[in-house]
Amino acid sequence: MKRFIKSAVLAASIALASSFAYAGEPRTSLNADDTRGEISFKSVHAHTLVRDLQKNGLVLDTTLSGVISFPSTFFGRVTATAESKVPAMILMHGSDGPHNPAFKQWSDYLNGLGVATFIVDAFSGRGIRSTAEDQSQMDREPGAVDALLAMKLLATHPFIDAKRIGAMGFSKGGVSAQMASFQILNDLVLGKNSDLKLAGHIGFYGGCTAMGKTTGAPVLILAGELDDGLQPAKCQYVYELMKQSGANVRLIVYPNAFHAFDQGNKQVLHAKVKTTPACSPVVDYDTGGLYIPNGSQPMKSVPRSERKNAPFCPTHGPMGLRTGANPDALAASKKELASFIDTYMR
Repeated sequence: MKRFIKSAVLAASIALASSFAYAGEPRTSLNADDTRGEISFKSVHAHTLVRDLQKNGLVLDTTLSGVISFPSTFFGRVTATAESKVPAMILMHGSDGPHNPAFKQWSDYLNGLGVATFIVDAFSGRGIRSTAEDQSQMDREPGAVDALLAMKLLATHPFIDAKRIGAMGFSKGGVSAQMASFQILNDLVLGKNSDLKLAGHIGFYGGCTAMGKTTGAPVLILAGELDDGLQPAKCQYVYELMKQSGANVRLIVYPNAFHAFDQGNKQVLHAKVKTTPACSPVVDYDTGGLYIPNGSQPMKSVPRSERKNAPFCPTHGPMGLRTGANPDALAASKKELASFIDTYMR
């Protein structure tokens, strides 16, 4: 049985990896035949920051790719009508890259709910294999930009409803999906007068080192109580601050669950993985300020010697990152995702 499971996981990984092959020239629009396989599109380089977008505009100098997959119930349709169009979900991977078998499983689950999926590979086109041990290889903003540009591309598909496209990410990709809700990034990437916006944002164990005014679209964060990388208590405080600016943010914390509670089959300590300390500053993307985790004081006004006493520092997790599947949390998160889609994307 164990050998069978390992073989199945390996086969799924190989199948997904083979999907990310050469996909031709980058696309700016899609057609009715684009229902399976890899599609390339242009995005920004790995170290594009908000200030770069403000100064230079949107410089699309990097070619990325994504794997598109439609629900099986879709096939056989030959004309696009308002009734025949389907919702879509952009899937953003974590620090280990897009070839994790879990992404194919989530794609299949969403397809089963009648949702088309687009698994974005944010690494290969930027020459990155993994950022687990070195997050400096790619900044936060590019992932959010990727999600917004992927939405812009999917919105051209004749069988996808442009008003029902969401972004869903895991760990680093969760941060991307969450930050794609920031109004400042939407304005810089899509234009201030754009009618396009994501219908919803789902972050599986993403993070809370960034805050900002959102587009108003719902943001759902699913996290484990024992997550060393996310620190739910700190995140709850940050999200409450965002709500004061009109954000529709909801955090659900699953008991006894670690980071990546939807993957693997046992607890593993990844000693070399870099986690964000609980007392790390929160970046306000609207003001450009850095704040201690309680959001009340700019970092520059807090003596470095006192920052270690900032709120949430005592709850800092162990070195490295613990991961491990939690069947109860996985089952609950699937139900929550299905409910989210029914509420905001049907």
